[in-house]
Amino acid sequence: MLSPVVESKALEGKKALLLVQGELAQSPRTLNHARALCEAGAEVTLVGYSVLPLPDDIAKAKRISVRRISEAGAEGLDSVPRLFYLPVAASRAAHASLRLAWLLSAVTGPFDVAIVQNPPALPAVALALLAARARGARVIVDWHSRTAAMVGLKLGRNHAAVRFVNRIEGRLARRASGHFAASDAMRADLRERFGIDAAVLHDRPRRYAKPLNVEQRVAILRRVLSTRGVPSLPDDAFVMVSPTSFSADEDMTMLLDAIQLVAARLPSRPIILFATGFGPLRARFEARARKIAGGNLQIVTGWLPEPLYRDLLRAADLGISMHRSASGVGLPMKVVDMVEAGLPAVVLDYGPCLAELVPPALRPFMFTHVRGLADCLGELLGGAKLADVQAKMRGERGPLCSEEWRRVALPLIAACARARA
Repeated sequence: MLSPVVESKALEGKKALLLVQGELAQSPRTLNHARALCEAGAEVTLVGYSVLPLPDDIAKAKRISVRRISEAGAEGLDSVPRLFYLPVAASRAAHASLRLAWLLSAVTGPFDVAIVQNPPALPAVALALLAARARGARVIVDWHSRTAAMVGLKLGRNHAAVRFVNRIEGRLARRASGHFAASDAMRADLRERFGIDAAVLHDRPRRYAKPLNVEQRVAILRRVLSTRGVPSLPDDAFVMVSPTSFSADEDMTMLLDAIQLVAARLPSRPIILFATGFGPLRARFEARARKIAGGNLQIVTGWLPEPLYRDLLRAADLGISMHRSASGVGLPMKVVDMVEAGLPAVVLDYGPCLAELVPPALRPFMFTHVRGLADCLGELLGGAKLADVQAKMRGERGPLCSEEWRRVALPLIAACARARA
């Protein structure tokens, strides 16, 4: 591990390229890379889609420049019918390839190390490797999941296109100089599948939870709801928040089924569900939400700027994670956000890897099906158990994001930057 003195100067004068073939504002792990790289002295270029506003500290940072791929293609492929998925995906990939190739060759300038978020690997990893070779630089792949697994959500795991993407993904990965994995389980999967050894970089909270008093909580909730056109907040309302990117790896249908059951069980309790986010399946969610909302149940959707989103997590009564990792070994960043806010949460259980992330206080409230989720929500709406979980969550004191990054990421990035030919 680097000493504190070396850490403070490890990347002084170095240039880092962070590439996301997706929406930058919805890539919190990459934004955390950018923050940490700046603190270590590097100049950072962020490349990705930028339809949504970036957090102020990123947008105003002197050491960070943003290069936008384009708006076309930023909406993703989850809403594309299966029949048209392959031709639309190929068309989008071709457009992204041309735009990215131009950005990496003519706009971003020289760099010492590139960190590429995966998925998707195509064409991002391939083009980053080409640009790095031309500049004598190094490439690190940051694995959140696998591209082939994401394609498999749409086409089925045994589809010929999925097998092809898996082979290409592995070949590209083996050409990179380093790898980060979001979990120990992912590291094991990558070693077995592709023969690569990744450093495990767990997502951690950026800060410890700070409790709100009643007046602060009510003020935040009213401010958030007013931005979505909700005129009032009932005094005894139970506020739930489910951060989502409205994509195929989140089971938002299960959430609506369960919340409908809970609202029927407790007809006198006002319930507000806020599904905050932006993504291709949002319209489908909203159409179903309109049918079941009413009476004691309000369902609110919409993208929130980061400060307001963080405030909502601090002020809500309960968080809900509906993420289901396509690869089975990825971890939901939204749970990290809830831990940072000290927010009790219920979490969709899709595998043993969740034990790496979900705090002990939340493990009794993991679920696998609609009635399990409804039972967890009903149990926590009672009050006494929720207060106990809240106290335990506010006492969470694990490592912070900055500490984890310096321990795991900085040595690898510094080694790759020094190795530049």
